Amino acid sequence: MLKLFFILAIGQISVRGSPFELLENYIEGFEKNVDHLRSYLKSGSWQQKTLQNYIQEEAHIKDIGEYDFIIVGGGTTGSVIAARLSEIPEWKILLLEAGESESVASKVPVMHSCLKGESSPLTWGYYSVPQNNSCLNLEDRRCFVPTAKALGGTSAINDMLYTRGTARDYDLWADNNLKGWCSISLEPYFKNIEDAHLDTAMDIGLHHYGGPVHLESSRYYSDITNRFLAGAKEIGLKEIDVNGKNPLGFGCPQLMTKNGERYSAASAYLKSAKDRKNLEIRSLVQVTKLIIGEHTKEAQGVHFFHEGQLFTASASKEVILAAGTINSGKLLLLSGIGPHEELKPLNIECLSDLKVGKNLIHHVVFAGLKYVYVDANHLKTSGYYSKEIDYLRNGRGPLTSTGVDVIGFIKTEFSKGRHLYPDVELLVTSSQIGDNLSNKISEENIHDLKKQITINLILLHPKSRGTLSLHTNNPFDYPLINLNDFSDKEDYDIKTLLSAIRTTQKLLQSQHLQPLGLSYQGIIPRCSEYDVYSDDYWTCAIKQLSISIGEVTSSAPMGEEKEGSFGSSVVDLKLRVHGIDKLRVADDSVIPVSISGHLAAIKMVIGEKCADLIKEEWTK
Repeated sequence: MLKLFFILAIGQISVRGSPFELLENYIEGFEKNVDHLRSYLKSGSWQQKTLQNYIQEEAHIKDIGEYDFIIVGGGTTGSVIAARLSEIPEWKILLLEAGESESVASKVPVMHSCLKGESSPLTWGYYSVPQNNSCLNLEDRRCFVPTAKALGGTSAINDMLYTRGTARDYDLWADNNLKGWCSISLEPYFKNIEDAHLDTAMDIGLHHYGGPVHLESSRYYSDITNRFLAGAKEIGLKEIDVNGKNPLGFGCPQLMTKNGERYSAASAYLKSAKDRKNLEIRSLVQVTKLIIGEHTKEAQGVHFFHEGQLFTASASKEVILAAGTINSGKLLLLSGIGPHEELKPLNIECLSDLKVGKNLIHHVVFAGLKYVYVDANHLKTSGYYSKEIDYLRNGRGPLTSTGVDVIGFIKTEFSKGRHLYPDVELLVTSSQIGDNLSNKISEENIHDLKKQITINLILLHPKSRGTLSLHTNNPFDYPLINLNDFSDKEDYDIKTLLSAIRTTQKLLQSQHLQPLGLSYQGIIPRCSEYDVYSDDYWTCAIKQLSISIGEVTSSAPMGEEKEGSFGSSVVDLKLRVHGIDKLRVADDSVIPVSISGHLAAIKMVIGEKCADLIKEEWTK
């Protein structure tokens, strides 16, 4: 769309003025619009009014009719399921999403930090309960947990990084007698969803062209990318395809972008499916409850709220819950699926006594490694060829950047076993201090620019487990999210991150990075009693500067029935909720193990596999 605006403007040159005047006016408008969006997101003026008059009487409910399948959540997984099920023209599909469609501005990769921020209308604004061992530097010790509210879900607001995880993740998944979820079974799904256009390290046999999900290498690299790749080799870490055979090493990001613009799951799947007559997409609606027969234990439909009115829709075949770990777990609990001892005090009748919300896995992030250096080699762009023009004309330049220059996967000494299995991910980002989209660089300061490097450490396989629960039966009240990071008795999680910090410091001392003269900027007053080089200091720092990037899974994990009990599992290997007919959960809620990477890829694979399972069952 932005490129179209650019082309249309150029096409009117002879009518409206000189090309230089046109470009100046256009770029000025582009900058103002982006700055306005940033202010808008930060102001909080978008926030909806408190819903005080929730309609509960059945007499006020408006029935919109019957569908074959109702999909709750138009996020990363829901987009896939809606597109695939609507391929069967005889099936009538209803997709319900609480958020809106992506805007033009959300397509600009550099905007991602605004989109997933605490004041963004594209998130639910969820916070954890006060934490004991993490997020201690934040107000009231509560972590902000970015949870998407938009068509395309997390893929519409995240940093567009695409990582599959490792084969071992899925083999561990399948080891619990969950056939069809091992690495060999899922590899065709991972390959077939890709339309990979990569110009960096790539294991050809593991990638695919022609799938719905467009992948490309970053179209903008900072000057530190090659330094980090070379420095990693110095300390024995190879350059890798981050979705390749070798799970350990450093590599360039692979992004869900197309020609430098965000390419979300909604772009990949719903764009081509939304005009099908058998698919109805309703946005800006909040599902308040799943309708389940008290005696039949069968999912019959949903209640949802839109613009002051409560609606109901029924499903003749199935209801598919794809609202994400937090909201899928919340809806299950509100609908009477969860621990009996927790639902009874809230006057919610328990229809299936399952351990919903008892196994949260959180990829906690340590964000305390920040370094500053003077960039003496900055080259100024001449004339009118600014970063805005580079983006609009070529789909390249700083505006296409997610900020991540390099991704690393390492194995610390706390990762037991001989297998090559990463336990920490490193995200290396760089930024010019004080930079913004309209920053002007003068000749005087061009050779004296300070830049910041941030290295975020992501704990991939935490031993700690969190919980999700309700404190009221009001569907508009936020759930209680306890991430419970660093609660494991042996301090495995803290020690793993501490070891990763030491590996990072070793990397920064490599011959390729030492010349930058990096200056550590993260000294924390609350940890000042400890020597900055000591383990005690860094242990304190980890607890203070840990954050959430919203990568939470497993509120409704997959598992089989054992001796008449479902244990901690909520769904079976076909994603069907134990004890409830015609109801599936299909999103990151069902993942029973920790994944060695980001979640977009496996969410889409779950959607593809769910659609195949449904087609297999209902087209016999």
